Amino acid sequence: MKQKILFFLILLCMTQGLLFNPTVGEIDKPSLKLNYVPHDPILIDGDVQLNQTVLNEGWSGSGTENDPYIIDDLYISETVLVDGVPISLTLKNINQHTVIRDNLLKSTTKYYGYGIHLFGCSNITIMNNDIEFYAMALYVLNSDDVTIMRNTIFDNTRGCYTGDSEAVIFEENTFTNSSRYSFYIAQTEEVIFQSNTIKFSATDPSSPAWNALEQITSLILFNNTFTEIYTYGLLLNIISDAQIISNTFVECANWDIAAYSVTSSNITRNQFIKTDATSYSGNIFFNDLSTTNIIYENNFEVVSPNGEHVLTHSIGNLFYNNGRGNYYSKYSGVDDNGDGIGDTSYTIQPDVIDDYPLIKPVDLLRPVLTSHDSELTFERDDDVVISWVATDDNPTDYKVYEEHSLVKSDKWINGTNEADLGNLSIGIHVFTIKLLDIDSNYASFNVTVFVQDTSDPTSPSNSTDPLGDLGALLSDNIVPIAAVSGVGIVSILTLRRAFGGKKKPKTRKPKKKKK
Repeated sequence: MKQKILFFLILLCMTQGLLFNPTVGEIDKPSLKLNYVPHDPILIDGDVQLNQTVLNEGWSGSGTENDPYIIDDLYISETVLVDGVPISLTLKNINQHTVIRDNLLKSTTKYYGYGIHLFGCSNITIMNNDIEFYAMALYVLNSDDVTIMRNTIFDNTRGCYTGDSEAVIFEENTFTNSSRYSFYIAQTEEVIFQSNTIKFSATDPSSPAWNALEQITSLILFNNTFTEIYTYGLLLNIISDAQIISNTFVECANWDIAAYSVTSSNITRNQFIKTDATSYSGNIFFNDLSTTNIIYENNFEVVSPNGEHVLTHSIGNLFYNNGRGNYYSKYSGVDDNGDGIGDTSYTIQPDVIDDYPLIKPVDLLRPVLTSHDSELTFERDDDVVISWVATDDNPTDYKVYEEHSLVKSDKWINGTNEADLGNLSIGIHVFTIKLLDIDSNYASFNVTVFVQDTSDPTSPSNSTDPLGDLGALLSDNIVPIAAVSGVGIVSILTLRRAFGGKKKPKTRKPKKKKK
């Protein structure tokens, strides 16, 4: 029963169907799985048509938050015209909770049509799909509460466009070999973009483009990797109060970050690496309208002996915070007093100075978790004890959270550790345990704890109804089901809301599509 509940939390995988193993094509990349059912293109407009299609197709779920419709295990290669655009899978004006997962969408005509298109939708999760060979792999317009998670978006002209939307999460996706851009997210209120990998983007030199975030009201850009991007690693435009933390930029052929009209944002604990800086533009470009940003505790590493750190048009931004600046591999100063800060400042450009350059690179290595509890059962009168084994050069504190509330905090050591939470109420508790080191790096894991009273058959945790138990785990807010290690922000994967409680379905006015 307990295992079933955990599977419900990550949306049970329905794997019935014909064994089908489509060929990959001219680039040798295995698909995520083998068990696909060939299917015609899908076009569903409105909740009424969705309900009927679910009945006709035999798809699981009831369209609720706790029991979403699941569209899974399909292989779709053809397209159907939707408003004049060829698309393989389209959802329009859908408000019921729906999950598109574990599908292979692969255009038979390379770089043709769209893979998945959402318009006027809410409460949609797109996860664990393999999307290949489209002109646009993902197109999300005028939608809200969309989670795009753990998809492989491979060898498309454009990876994803998102526009005129509200709360959108991108997490643990892999964008590879996009000939124009891997993602372009514009005019979207709240964006969490974390733990994604972007590689070989803008590979067509005759059609330059860039990965961009534009006109975002609230942005968290966290723990992403940009590798071998053939233009800007990342373009930011008209953004304020962003958190740009723990990202890695390696060998971007132009600027790692190009910031236009970016204000009051934190850029910290990022890694900028160029092995041949003479052939690259530089690390960060700020235009004249990008001011009041704080850039600190970043590692700027240039391996080429002739290369220099290039940060341009930086007047009005601060390159240190609380007496700590950035690490520059080309800094030649000394640290006579041994406080880790260079005795002389580092000149970024005339009138732009880092007064506190770091002598050593910032430690960005997080604690290593060897093992940990994941599911535990206790009687009502037992002390709940959670254990783990972890190591770090400088371990400091651990923190235990339940539904974002701090339950316990204490020191942890290298090796075996325990957190005694005492007696807990009968039911199901989901805890996130966060392990920190002296440099604020952290690793985290989740534990589901079942507290039962075997002497009382009516105890909720003794129920044989998995949906009843599931209801105890879910709330109107964030449901933690997994944690991504990192620094500075607790990274909680979500299946639904990430920005407050449930919203009522909205009536949206059609907006002009962007190509």
